[in-house]
Amino acid sequence: MLDAPFATPLPNAFLAAGRGLDAVKSPDHPDFAGLPDADARRAAANVPSSRGFEGMALNASGTKLYPMLEGPLFDDPIRTRLLILEFDLAREAYTGNAFFYPMENPAHAIGDFTAINDNEFLVIERDGGQGATAQFKRIYKIDLRVAGENGLLAKELLVDLMAITDDSGITEAEEGAVGLGPVFSFPFVTIESVYPIDGRRLLVINDNNYPFSTGRRATAPDDNEFIVVQLPRNRELDL
Repeated sequence: MLDAPFATPLPNAFLAAGRGLDAVKSPDHPDFAGLPDADARRAAANVPSSRGFEGMALNASGTKLYPMLEGPLFDDPIRTRLLILEFDLAREAYTGNAFFYPMENPAHAIGDFTAINDNEFLVIERDGGQGATAQFKRIYKIDLRVAGENGLLAKELLVDLMAITDDSGITEAEEGAVGLGPVFSFPFVTIESVYPIDGRRLLVINDNNYPFSTGRRATAPDDNEFIVVQLPRNRELDL
C-alpha cells in the first residue's frame, strides 16, 4: 500500500442515481460498517456488491488509468450503461472525464478492459452461462473519441468467442465436450483476460474458478485455457 484509496467520483450524469453520495460506494464500503445489517448497508450504497472495478486499463502512453465498473448503479434507469472514468497518474487525480460502455443485455458482465493505444480499448462482454448454456462471449473494440446517444460509446465487434473458425484443425470434436472442432468456442463463465499480441492476434484467457467451472466438460473442472485468435485484415488493430 503506497497511498490511501482514491474515491470513485460520480459524474454529473449519475448524480440522480447516486443516492445522495458524492462517490461510488458498495454495501461493503467502510463508511457503512456501523450500520445495523445488510439491508441497511444496501440501502445506503449506490452500487451492488461485487459490481465495482472489473477492468482497469492503462493507456499506451502510461499516463492515464481507466477503471470500469462491472455493473450499473442500483438506481441507474439505463441498466446497460457501465461507467468508465479517467485517472491522471501524474496528478494522482480523476480528470473529470467519464465514458459509458453500452452492454448488449443488462444481465451481461464485463470480463476485461485492455488498452490498444491511447484512445482505443478492448472489452470482453459475456453472459453468465457456461457449457451448453453459454450463448454470448464477445470481444469488442471501443474508441473514447466516439460517443453516440446519451454519451454512450460506439463499439465494434472484433471476435465472437462462441464461433471461432478453426481452419487449421487445432482441436477435434469430442463427445461430452463443448466447443471443440471446426467451429471452436470458448464457453466459459469467466473469460477474464485479453491481450493484443500484435495488430491481428489476441491472446484470450479464461479463469476456471477451480474447481467450480465446467464449461468445456460438464463432468470435469475446467482447465485455464489460453487461446490465440487471429483477426481478419479488415479488423487489424492500430497498436
